[in-house]
Amino acid sequence: MKLNKYYLFVLFILFFNNIFCQNNDSLFIDKLKKYFCNQIEYKLDGDLYSNWEKTDLPDYYLFVSYSNKIQFPDEYIYPENIDGLSNKIKIKQFYPFVRFINLDSAKIIESAYTQKGYSTYIYYAYQDSRALLNKKLINYSKASICFIVFHELSHNYLKQKSIKIPYEFEEALCDVIGNYLTLKYYNNTINSQINEAKKEIHNTEQIYKCLNITINKISIDSNKISIFNNTCQRKMNKLLKKSSDFQNDRFKYPVNNAFLLKNSNYCLNYFLLKKVIWKHDDMQSIITIIDNLPQTKSNCDEYLKLLIR
Repeated sequence: MKLNKYYLFVLFILFFNNIFCQNNDSLFIDKLKKYFCNQIEYKLDGDLYSNWEKTDLPDYYLFVSYSNKIQFPDEYIYPENIDGLSNKIKIKQFYPFVRFINLDSAKIIESAYTQKGYSTYIYYAYQDSRALLNKKLINYSKASICFIVFHELSHNYLKQKSIKIPYEFEEALCDVIGNYLTLKYYNNTINSQINEAKKEIHNTEQIYKCLNITINKISIDSNKISIFNNTCQRKMNKLLKKSSDFQNDRFKYPVNNAFLLKNSNYCLNYFLLKKVIWKHDDMQSIITIIDNLPQTKSNCDEYLKLLIR
């Protein structure tokens, strides 16, 4: 009887400790949201990072590329085109990836693409611009949480201000803003933890350099794709050994053309945008630049290069 009471007491303590930690992390994320809005001098609408996900499971993003080049294919495979699957698979969106709420469904469509010779990759997405709280998010390091929150809030700023820029510039921009504000937040508030943030940013940038080199090599010589991808895989494995849990969740996948296609949206324009942001190093100047970004890829690239001359 005494033993049972002891176990009940331990469970009781663990339960309330978990609730306390979740509340603590929610308050920390709320602080980050307020900091972000103060920095950009704009109040974001909606209950961003106020509500919890209904499930701890991720969404599943299926990325598809040609096997001989890094490019999204022209062909879409819809569930109704596969025998017996009509109306049984819910797809949330198609471009630049196919988004599923069920892993089995994602694998069925992935298999259909694979059989046609395409390169495929399923990404487990625990965070997105809906900005919902979940266990995965609050279990990351504080530096990772800062980056994720600032990244997703940047998406919401662009959406609410109706700033439409090419997808590959938007993701890279949100990464740069996420890193820039993470460093600024630590400098202004928790200076003792800034080394953790700097290490995380450094690791991400090393990963991006590795990916950029591989993407460039494939664009030059498509006959050595498997060699380039294998070399990239080995380098990625080394980099991820010293990276955070979040970075492993984000990048620890087999390297193929589909994986490179997905990450090209983050890494190809990252360093150009970083030069622009770090050169101006004033949030209001940065916001002015963001508000005036062109809508086409070539114009966006030209506009940013002019800003660093």
